[in-house]
Amino acid sequence: MSSYIYNKQTHMTKSEIYDYINENKMKFLGSNIGTYDEKLNNWIMKHDFDIPVYGAQNVFDFLTDNRGKICICGNENKFDYFSVGYKKFCSKKCLYNWRSINMTGEKNNIHKATPETLKEMGRKTSVRLKESISNGTFTPNVTNSWARSRCTILINRLGKYVEIKLRSSWDAFFQLKNPNLLYEKIRIPYFVNGDFHNYIVDFVDIEKKIIYEIKPGGLESSEINQIKFKTAIEWCKCNGYEFKIISNDWFESNYDESILEEQPDKDKMKRLLKQFKK
Repeated sequence: MSSYIYNKQTHMTKSEIYDYINENKMKFLGSNIGTYDEKLNNWIMKHDFDIPVYGAQNVFDFLTDNRGKICICGNENKFDYFSVGYKKFCSKKCLYNWRSINMTGEKNNIHKATPETLKEMGRKTSVRLKESISNGTFTPNVTNSWARSRCTILINRLGKYVEIKLRSSWDAFFQLKNPNLLYEKIRIPYFVNGDFHNYIVDFVDIEKKIIYEIKPGGLESSEINQIKFKTAIEWCKCNGYEFKIISNDWFESNYDESILEEQPDKDKMKRLLKQFKK
């Protein structure tokens, strides 16, 4: 990278600015990619850096001199997120071609890796995955959580029926009663014992600025949930939202079995929610 100084007061080089942004990525995280771009741009302006571009991808290109932008075939790679930059290859075809040349026989370094190296590779993969969840480019599959109670429902949005898969019958029923709410669209980063995690909020009401957590009674007081809830409340204060927990009492007051009749998983939902039937 060039060592050109972009701010006379701090005397930070391109490389140093990039490292600072990468090491302090939590300052720029928000509910979507647009929020990240805005926070990053405001930070650049606040520190009077002479960076004549906007957005994470353009800033990355500028600071790294387009590192990794072009694939081995000459096409442009897809930008992932700031701390990673670009994907290594523009297509699976290019990836497979590279592997066929560079990872055959004794060239396959995985066979030479020590247990410590494999452990570090796993750690880096975990970090990349968590960052992808945080910035919204990846959402864990619904089968990863509460697999036995996951449900599929149909709801009418803007005159069109949409199929939605949810992690639990509780989530599914709440969505049926509130079809305007969006499911698992907000990610809030938090730390436990120094380890980075993502709190994927159950529902968000964009218009009224409310986020909802569906949580059965008895689970609210667990240590991990208390950490997540505290983080959510702090996020709400910063973003002008309200945080609400939906527990047993809501279902006891609002359960209506009739709305399940036309649903693909109606029998399953009736069975899993039978404790609320009056």
